[in-house]
Amino acid sequence: MIEPPKILPDLTTERLLLRMLKATDAIDIYQYASDPEVTTHLLWETHQSMEDTLEFVAKVLMTYDNEEPGIWGIVDRSIGKVIGTIGIHNWRRMHDAVEIGYVIGRPNWNKGYMTEVVEAVITYLFKELHINRVDAVCAVENSASEQVMKKVGMQFEGIQRKSCFIKGEFHDMKMYAILRQDRFTQKELHK
Repeated sequence: MIEPPKILPDLTTERLLLRMLKATDAIDIYQYASDPEVTTHLLWETHQSMEDTLEFVAKVLMTYDNEEPGIWGIVDRSIGKVIGTIGIHNWRRMHDAVEIGYVIGRPNWNKGYMTEVVEAVITYLFKELHINRVDAVCAVENSASEQVMKKVGMQFEGIQRKSCFIKGEFHDMKMYAILRQDRFTQKELHK
C-alpha cells in the first residue's frame, strides 16, 4: 500500500520546474485561472477575482501544512513564472493507483509543455513511489487534454457517462490510464 509523499519533490524537465506553490504565486495563477477559455472543461469555476485565487492558494498551502500535498506549480524556467498546475488526486492506497489532473494557461497551449509535465509526473509516480496505475479523465469535448494523455502513452479505457458536473451540467468523461508495466521493465524500475 503506497502512501502519498508528505512533501512533493521538485521535478525538473527540459523547460519547466514543478514545485510546491507559494503564496506569491497567486498573481501568476490568477492570470490563467481567470480565463474562461482555460477553465471551460474544468471542474472548478473561472476565478472572478484575485480573492478566488488567494482562496485556492490558501487551500493548497493548508494541504502542504497537513502533509497532504498533491499540487505542483508548473514554472516556466525561462521566466520564473507559474503557468499552470498539475495535481495528484484520488489516491487509492489499497490499489497503488492515483489520478492526475492538470491545467495550463492559454499562452502556453500547443508548446508541448503539458506533455513534458505529465511525462515527468508519471515517471516520478512509477519510479519513486512505485505506483501501479495512473489515470486521468477529460470531458469528451476536451481534445487537447486527450491528446496529452495519448502522447504520454495512456490508453483509452472508455467513457464514463455523465460522471462529472461541470459548469451547471453533467458531462461524459473519457478515461485514460497507464500502468507501470506499460512504461518500464522491472529492470528499468530498479535502476
